[in-house]
Amino acid sequence: MGGMWELPGGDFESDEEPARAMVRTLLERVGLSVATAEPLGVVEHSFTHLQLRLYVFRCTAPSGRVRLDGFDAHRWLPAEAVADLPHGAATRKALSMAQSGVTGR
Repeated sequence: MGGMWELPGGDFESDEEPARAMVRTLLERVGLSVATAEPLGVVEHSFTHLQLRLYVFRCTAPSGRVRLDGFDAHRWLPAEAVADLPHGAATRKALSMAQSGVTGR
C-alpha cells in the first residue's frame, strides 16, 4: 500500500502461535525486542484478492536498535499523532482497537 503507514508485522508459520510470531517478526523486520505483549484482538479485512487477519498486541517499550527489512521508513510518535498519518483500512482498524483498549478475540 504505497504511501501508507502501517504497523510492523509479518507472516507467521502455520504451527507458530501469534504472540510468538509477533515477537520473532518484530526482531527480524525492525530489530526490536519486546518483553511482554498483551493480546488486544484480531482484525479481519477483505481485499479483492485476499483475506487478511491481523493479530493486534500492545507491547512493552521495545529494546534494540531500529533496522528496517521490508519497510521504507519508521517514525516514533505519541499515540495521538498516529491518526494524522495516512493508513489503509486494516491499519485503521488495528489502531482503533489499540487506542480503545479492547481486549479479547
